[in-house]
Amino acid sequence: MEVYRIRPSWRYFWYIYPIVIVISMFLLYADMKFAVIVILLAAVLSVMVARYRWLYTITSEIIESREGIIARHITEIEVRDYRARVLHQSIFGRFLNYGDIEISSAADSGIKVVLFGVGRPAVVMGIIRDFRRRFERLGNE
Repeated sequence: MEVYRIRPSWRYFWYIYPIVIVISMFLLYADMKFAVIVILLAAVLSVMVARYRWLYTITSEIIESREGIIARHITEIEVRDYRARVLHQSIFGRFLNYGDIEISSAADSGIKVVLFGVGRPAVVMGIIRDFRRRFERLGNE
């Protein structure tokens, strides 16, 4: 069974990098080198925690979103039950090639699973579509 495990892209957190650079430049200008190191470490740690807080698993049977490092929140949908896939990309998401994928269930009226900040979202949507087509072919045989 093919299994794809995906986390939000590093590029999804692009907005943090310019803020850290500007703050670091001011602190360097004020000759506060230790503060720059602390700010840089805090920024790297916050992006790592935010990124590793999410894990998305796509198999031929399920699409799953796991949130949490200590506490857990798991949402999943069976490939056979999804009704629609929606891709949201901002202008920066188009330039940096990341986006949010929303997958709704045929059983529910709302969005069931959301994959935030996925890198190469068109490729991920293609993988999901291919799994669904394989399932439909197997069901018709």
